[in-house]
Amino acid sequence: MKIRLGFVANSSSSSFCVFGAAIDDSDMIEALLKANIITKEESESDDVYAWELLELPAVQKRMKELNLTYTGDSDNNVTYIGREFTSIGDNETGKQFKDGIKKGIEKFMGKEVEVDTHEGEISC
Repeated sequence: MKIRLGFVANSSSSSFCVFGAAIDDSDMIEALLKANIITKEESESDDVYAWELLELPAVQKRMKELNLTYTGDSDNNVTYIGREFTSIGDNETGKQFKDGIKKGIEKFMGKEVEVDTHEGEISC
């Protein structure tokens, strides 16, 4: 019998842990429309998930400006926006970290959002 030790390269899922918000696809698309980042035609496509729209250069630039990252869960039509805990700065308190994320997401979404710790697995 052979026993495999180490990492399995053909895994079909990935784990994540972020502090931020779970944004429903419809809310994400609405925010991108309001910001004139996507067109009405792009927003109505059945072939594209909201988190895929976040890969557009204009969105990537905005996310970088706000110091945010994202991961999409196409199985549940949700995008998680925030930051990983490993990204806490050396001179940043936990409160500053959390407050900055909330402020950045609200600026990105154009409305108030609930933030919390989100963790799980997504299909690759």
